[in-house]
Amino acid sequence: MKIFLYTARQNDCQDNCSWKHCSHRCAAHLSGLEDIGQLVVLDSGAKLTCTNSRKLRNGDALILYAVDLHALQDLIKIRDVFEPFRVILIVGGEEICSSTECHLLNPRYMTSIERSWRELNSVIMRMNSTTTTYYETSVESENNGRRVSLH
Repeated sequence: MKIFLYTARQNDCQDNCSWKHCSHRCAAHLSGLEDIGQLVVLDSGAKLTCTNSRKLRNGDALILYAVDLHALQDLIKIRDVFEPFRVILIVGGEEICSSTECHLLNPRYMTSIERSWRELNSVIMRMNSTTTTYYETSVESENNGRRVSLH
């Protein structure tokens, strides 16, 4: 399963940025998770119109990162674009996590960049296993109940 990361705003940070809420750091943390699969970082602020976003399919996991309340509001403005996807929301701070506006994006899971990444890893693993099970079931039903090798 591919996991996509989208942020509403592009940072002007360098690769060696030390700002703890930087979107580059978020991507680095995500890439380091065991079961993340393939992480595709989409162009920030492109409203899913970039070349990489064409790889997104209905039901894919889309991680949205909002560094602050303004970035969250930018994401909310275009929330209809995210409806076909399984949204995971990561915010820049605990105070944003408690905002009622976060729920307007209908995330399946919401966390702060300051929290442990272990639980997020577990959520992604469950999403991945659900996707695999769904795919195997639909392939089996398309072949009149006969098991088909997916490898």
